[in-house]
Amino acid sequence: MKILLCQSYLGVRSGEPLVFPLGLSYLASQVKGKHELLCWDPNVAENPMKELPRVIAQIKPDVVGVSLRNIDSVFSFNKRSYYAQ
Repeated sequence: MKILLCQSYLGVRSGEPLVFPLGLSYLASQVKGKHELLCWDPNVAENPMKELPRVIAQIKPDVVGVSLRNIDSVFSFNKRSYYAQ
């Protein structure tokens, strides 16, 4: 089976450090060697919205897993709120 594991896109980078996709890595460690696997992180892609369709068309996965994470950046030096004050 062909499996594509994809980190969720966090938007345009604002200078904050990238967060390692730990959950995705746990899944990948269980699948690796048993199935054809590709992990893809749009946060390190040059143009993720154009690259994702190409990645999907190229490998033609049977299953796509998307890792979702919280919306906070966990970067305490640059706090931002998504709620009106």
